[in-house]
Formats: sequence, C-alpha cells, structure tokens
Amino acid sequence: MEEKTSTIRLDGRKKMHLTGISEVICFLEDHGELTGTDGILVVTGEGLHMEKLDLDKGEVLITGRVDSLYYPAGDEPVKKSIFRKIFS
Repeated sequence: MEEKTSTIRLDGRKKMHLTGISEVICFLEDHGELTGTDGILVVTGEGLHMEKLDLDKGEVLITGRVDSLYYPAGDEPVKKSIFRKIFS
C-alpha cells in the first residue's frame, strides 16, 4: 500500500496549496487548523479564504496573506477557535 505524503507550496505569501489533508478542524479569516498526514497544521494570516477543498484528493488551496504555518508539538495546545470553545 502506498503511503500518502503531504506537500506545502507557498507562492509569495498570497497562495498556499496543500496536499495530504484529511480534515479541516476550523477555518476563519485569521487562522485555520487542518489535519494531514503529518499531524495538525496551523495556518495564520489575514483575509484567508479557502478557494478549493477536495478532501477525497486531500487538496486545499488557501488565498490571502499567510503569516505563519506550523505543526504544534504533541503536547502544545492549539489555540481554540470560537467554534471549538462553543461546542466543546
């Protein structure tokens, strides 16, 4: 069985193409949390917009100003979104 891999391509901080994504935990204009083959990926920025979402293929296209992206350590708490606070 072929192991799925993930890729991140960032074009000038304005467009980010991701592969290997299996779930969108939350997505707002200033941050998003996605689950992929390498764990949870946190994206922060301004005016973020999900242009494409195809979870069957594991592809996501995000536009807007990308300020940072990181994989939190296993014991590092991820910033809770307003939706997580309401529904947890």
